[in-house]
Amino acid sequence: MSSEPDASVLRRSIDQPDCFALLFDRHFAQVYRYLRRRLGDELAAELAAETFLQAFRSRGRFTGDDASVLAWLYGIAANLVRMNHRAEERRLRAYARAASGLSASEPAIAIEDRLDAEASGRRWRWRWPACRPPCARCSCCTPGPNSPTRRSPRRSAARARRYAPA
Repeated sequence: MSSEPDASVLRRSIDQPDCFALLFDRHFAQVYRYLRRRLGDELAAELAAETFLQAFRSRGRFTGDDASVLAWLYGIAANLVRMNHRAEERRLRAYARAASGLSASEPAIAIEDRLDAEASGRRWRWRWPACRPPCARCSCCTPGPNSPTRRSPRRSAARARRYAPA
């Protein structure tokens, strides 16, 4: 291993991306252990890799000194843990809401099907009010050339790709 300080390796990796592998080799085990204590083995490996991916993408914004490279990596990992906990809470709350309306005879798989249908329907209703039948009384349903609701075809195509149900 090189004895070059972490901060200089990180700065050098901006011009030579292969140098970032040295930081990965030096600190992956420490970041992995930090995450494993909080999340378990499987999720720790995934989030440790995501930590280094985010660090690689944002390495140009690093402004600290040598001692703070590991602290910077721990900070990224802590943010990923927090985001993971929030996502897990949202998922559990959604399951609880769906289960509250579940009858004893309805299979448990129906919870996931109902959540998927509600999420995709909500997304389409929110993003695509034009999917409902147009009414003849207002101009909002039939956008004209000077209408504020008219969108460019490229923007509409981009939204369609982004919000299309999987």
